Amino acid sequence: MGNESGIRVWTLICVSPLLSLLVWATELPLGLNLSGKIVSSPGLTAPQLGASSVLFTLPFNQALERAYWDFPLRVTEEATTLRLTFETQDPILLAGLTVHCLKGGDWGTVQPLIYPHGTGKYVAICPQGAFLDERNKPFEWKRAQVLRLSFWRGGLKERKEVKWIKAEFVSDPVAILLADDAMAAGGLFLAKQCVERLQVTLFRMGLGSAVILPPAITPSALKRFSVLIVPYAPQMKETQVRVLKTYVNTGGKVIVFYPSAQGLADLLQVKPLPYRAADRDASWVEMCVENSKVLVPSPTINLLSAQPSSAAGEVFAYWRDNRGFVDRSLPAVVVTPAGAWFAYLPPLPSVAAVNLFEALFNKVLPGLRPMERSFGEASGVVIPRGDPPRRGVWFHHPESRHEKGWEGVLDELTKVGVSDVFVQLQAAGTVFVPIKGRDVVSGKVPRRAEDGLHVLLAAASKHKIRVHAWITCWSLEGSDPSQQAVLKSSQRLMADSNGALLNWLCPSLPENRALLLDGIKALAFRGVQGIHLDYVRYPEAQGCYALATRKAFETVLGRRVATWPQDVLSGGSDGVAFDRFRQQEITSFVQEVRQVLQKSYKGCELSAAVFPTPDAARLRGQNWSRWVNESLVDFVCPMMYSNTGYGFEQMLKSGLVEIQERARVWPGIGYSADESQLDRRSIAEQLEKVRQAHVGGVVFFAYDSGLAEILN
Repeated sequence: MGNESGIRVWTLICVSPLLSLLVWATELPLGLNLSGKIVSSPGLTAPQLGASSVLFTLPFNQALERAYWDFPLRVTEEATTLRLTFETQDPILLAGLTVHCLKGGDWGTVQPLIYPHGTGKYVAICPQGAFLDERNKPFEWKRAQVLRLSFWRGGLKERKEVKWIKAEFVSDPVAILLADDAMAAGGLFLAKQCVERLQVTLFRMGLGSAVILPPAITPSALKRFSVLIVPYAPQMKETQVRVLKTYVNTGGKVIVFYPSAQGLADLLQVKPLPYRAADRDASWVEMCVENSKVLVPSPTINLLSAQPSSAAGEVFAYWRDNRGFVDRSLPAVVVTPAGAWFAYLPPLPSVAAVNLFEALFNKVLPGLRPMERSFGEASGVVIPRGDPPRRGVWFHHPESRHEKGWEGVLDELTKVGVSDVFVQLQAAGTVFVPIKGRDVVSGKVPRRAEDGLHVLLAAASKHKIRVHAWITCWSLEGSDPSQQAVLKSSQRLMADSNGALLNWLCPSLPENRALLLDGIKALAFRGVQGIHLDYVRYPEAQGCYALATRKAFETVLGRRVATWPQDVLSGGSDGVAFDRFRQQEITSFVQEVRQVLQKSYKGCELSAAVFPTPDAARLRGQNWSRWVNESLVDFVCPMMYSNTGYGFEQMLKSGLVEIQERARVWPGIGYSADESQLDRRSIAEQLEKVRQAHVGGVVFFAYDSGLAEILN
């Protein structure tokens, strides 16, 4: 069934003049023909054709928003993905790349996924299923005649170059289903996010994947694939499930995630368990592969688990909860002759996730031969030590999530040079430790003694690690639901320009500031060595336009705003003044926290997690370069999350331009962030950039059971 021998591909190697040499890996004819006339966008010269590359010059130092080139094109029916490989020292150029195909008079467009692929090389993945026409409808690229590469200027102002070194139409062995409205009503964003996670994961293990849409669930369309992955499709028609059964009966494999559609359990040969929601203050945090050391971060409080319904199936992974214990009553992944059943959504494409999928595919389809894998393969890579002198780790949970409690975690981290931990202990007015006699709602209190704050502080003292209480300020995410309801009914939330309430506290209300400060004082009293402010900003340009904000702004302005909120929006008559006001509102809160600590808790450091560059931060009312230069904080941690060393370096350079004392900047590295997931090689590269910048520290986001091993 399908393509068990691996990826079938024709590779284009560009040669001069205007010729192409096609080299096929197997007999299947997948064609890409770029010979013929190249058309440049108005005002541009033709690209420079080398023996094995095409060099594009992008004159973004001129008033040019886009540079594009058109190439003649031929696509055969079997192709499912277009892969383009580029070489550049400025990968930011590829962030603005769009790829287009012309068929008749219709254009199809996709913004490709960009992955690092060796030093200075990047692969742009353009799945057939992701192309949309000018009406935002799926675009079929068969019989397309023109390929257009468009590079958009964005914020660039310099002349740039990028080299195109390979193009290949690929017949992928794996299909990933992107749900539509009928399958995922109200959940299209989540469906797309799940598809992208899986594409990255598979690419990092060396396996290509095609994105298909629900109309492609037909026997003829599926027969070319060895595996079909369904990452998020709560509703499936009976006819679609029947097609999948036929597909499985003819040798195909199906992998489903968090499945609730009727008929999938019989298809996968499993017995579904009742839906499970975690108890209060509990959660499942990792998938533990059976008979393996692989632990895959995948935090959730909801599960749709299953057990094999026959002896031919087996449990491939179990859940580990936030107490650090493996729950063998709840399978995380079940493997059967038909495929695999995941109890939750796809995890982030971390090293551990790639290892899990590699092991899974060895079981589900052992004959499949991926391409060479580079992500996670880092033998001989040395992690720099000692510079900068302080290294921290963010814990976005109040418990250790380690079977040996905080003692076990901090013992591991001490050995890899960690000097500071930033543990989330407060979300808005909710403090995650018991506090008697305080007007603070406490929630998410750690469930066992090994995770108590006093145990954390004692273990940290033993290992000479400083503990910073990480506090999410204005956002209510993670705070107690009952507290959220009270705050909403009391009109204490932000409002957007249309008057709709946002799930954020309004900073212009004194009672909201007092709520946050009450928890901060309590945590400082308990003996933490630092207070770490997060979400100490506004949510983009959405807020705040509540009545309290208007009153506070008009007081500062000394007059009424004639037309609210129109006059204070971007471009409005009071827009600039309102931007300054928002920055001062946030800065004044930081000053309040500073005064409290200096008065009563001397020696307790104040820091903040901030947007990566001052310009981006100020758009959200977060003037952190001022906080640093005026010593309102001891240091800031700009969240410079990037999958590439270049992207990280560019943010680091921009972030330091306005800073007088670099020791007060601790760049944040996105080891396992939504925006980036790094392996040992990538971390070493970014740490070297940090060392060269002569800053005071570095912080890794965020802790999981694999971090200490990668840093070792």
